[in-house]
Amino acid sequence: MFGGIRGTGCGGGIVANGRVHKGPNRVAGEWGHMPLPWPRLDEIPGILCWCGQWGCLETYVADG
Repeated sequence: MFGGIRGTGCGGGIVANGRVHKGPNRVAGEWGHMPLPWPRLDEIPGILCWCGQWGCLETYVADG
């Protein structure tokens, strides 16, 4: 199961076999801080996110 949440930010989580899947770096299912897939040239580098990366999905879909 994948659950996604959108509001003042966005995030998600993965539950498999009744347990939260954390992944090797404890961020499995975190899709808010991945860059936009296949950006156009005019979308590079993207918007600066509060996390310090450029073009995170959260900067495009979050309220606020």
